[in-house]
Amino acid sequence: MQVDACMPCTCLIRSAKTFLPLSTPKNAGNSAGQPDFVVLNLDKLEGRFQAGEEVTLEKLKEKGFVRASGRRRNLPLKVLGDGELKTGLTIKAGAFSASAKAKIEAAGGQAEVVTTSQKWTKKGHKKTVEALKAAGKDYATEKRKKKVEALSRKVGWGRRLSGLPR
Repeated sequence: MQVDACMPCTCLIRSAKTFLPLSTPKNAGNSAGQPDFVVLNLDKLEGRFQAGEEVTLEKLKEKGFVRASGRRRNLPLKVLGDGELKTGLTIKAGAFSASAKAKIEAAGGQAEVVTTSQKWTKKGHKKTVEALKAAGKDYATEKRKKKVEALSRKVGWGRRLSGLPR
């Protein structure tokens, strides 16, 4: 039996293959399901820090408790209450669960919420420029200084900008 190109079943199959990717929804973009925080449980902190020591995301990265690379390197820290904490620590993070905050304070420590970078707004920008003018500084030169500092922190750029040989 010879199959005709105009038969309904072949047309349906072709159209299904062609339009299936176009007809499926994206589900709120590509970032749906991505984490908002770097998560750490209290049991990871127990016995690894001295009493009264300050714990930040940077210290956790240095000691290797948190691997924050790629997209996660800019995310804030969130402390969860899984496990027990017996030493009083000062923990600075972007967010705490209710149980983690209660356990930290019960151990004699402090849970400090650190604000992350603010979203740029026109109002905030105007306030920044006005504050710099009040201090007798120019916005453009201050912005250039920050760029030079950021470049000098990169490997190799500090020598080039300071005039030192490589």
